[in-house]
Amino acid sequence: MALIGPMVVVAESSAADLLDVLGKAGAFPAVETRWADAPAAIAEIQPVALAIADPEGSPSSQHVHAVMQCIETRGGPVTPVIALVERNCSPAIPSALAIGMDDSTDQLIARLRSVLRIRALHATVLRQARRISVSLSFSLMSRRVNPFAFLSAGTISAAFVTQSLTSSKPFRNAVPASPLTA
Repeated sequence: MALIGPMVVVAESSAADLLDVLGKAGAFPAVETRWADAPAAIAEIQPVALAIADPEGSPSSQHVHAVMQCIETRGGPVTPVIALVERNCSPAIPSALAIGMDDSTDQLIARLRSVLRIRALHATVLRQARRISVSLSFSLMSRRVNPFAFLSAGTISAAFVTQSLTSSKPFRNAVPASPLTA
């Protein structure tokens, strides 16, 4: 499986070795940027993954926060973050997948492919949820059913919803008998 889509590599010093490894694995384009420019690069390029190639670098908390906020507000499927780290060190972004500097490039690529598969699954779930949501909306509108009638204090009874959608008569102010709790 080739690494499909653009990647952003964040490093204060040159990350030519990592860019070569990613290029050989099929990542295109792989763009290198500094911490200060990373949010703009992420917004412009819309990468499928982010790699932090600064194992010894300690970016400012402002830069880390800006990158995390940019990733979180993008929408769409999850953006995986991998970070090259020295042994017994933590990555600059706490939620990043830490990869040891002494790990082989094969392990790095295998882990990256793994998180990209998870991203692909997440994209599929988002598409299906959108399709189901639209389908449910049309179904409720065609039956002239109040879509909020089966809500009770933020809970939904799956059996009640199923019965309501398959019933031929509309319902009013109905309350589910046994709501599911979160």
